[in-house]
Amino acid sequence: SSQGQMPALGCAGIPVKTDGNPNTFHHKVFIFDGEIVALGSFNFSASARDDNSENMIIIHNEEFAQAFIDEFNKRFNDPEAETPDLSC
Repeated sequence: SSQGQMPALGCAGIPVKTDGNPNTFHHKVFIFDGEIVALGSFNFSASARDDNSENMIIIHNEEFAQAFIDEFNKRFNDPEAETPDLSC
């Protein structure tokens, strides 16, 4: 989206894809070092930080993180996921 960081990431050479079902896909999950998972409603935006009532939970657990890594790989490799034309 024009408000997100996808163009900046993709144009920097980081693989990005759009979900094949954008009307219902709304994951907000960050996985750090294969063992830390941060998730919740927090959007990592100025509005979320300054104005909204957002939440986040941070879990330190390798098995939990692996479940999210597996889900990420499933979604990223889904045939419906598309590499966007970013016009870099």
